[in-house]
Amino acid sequence: MERKVKDENNGRIRNEFFIRIWANRRIEQGELLTTHYTDCDRNVKERRADLLETFYFECGCTKCLNDLMAEVTLAPNEIAS
Repeated sequence: MERKVKDENNGRIRNEFFIRIWANRRIEQGELLTTHYTDCDRNVKERRADLLETFYFECGCTKCLNDLMAEVTLAPNEIAS
């Protein structure tokens, strides 16, 4: 994560990078940390539309791909309800 900040004292632009994370379990060295940019409780179409509109990308995470596959494999009578 990077953001540009204007220094109020001399008007310079500087790059700042910081993030604070609290873990509820031990994180192993080299373990990948991830985050989400939308409400994961929404349905996959809503999540992907929100991400495309807000952050300009189509999500390809495991949850989205699994949810998309589940929608495609539903029986016709399940789709109508």
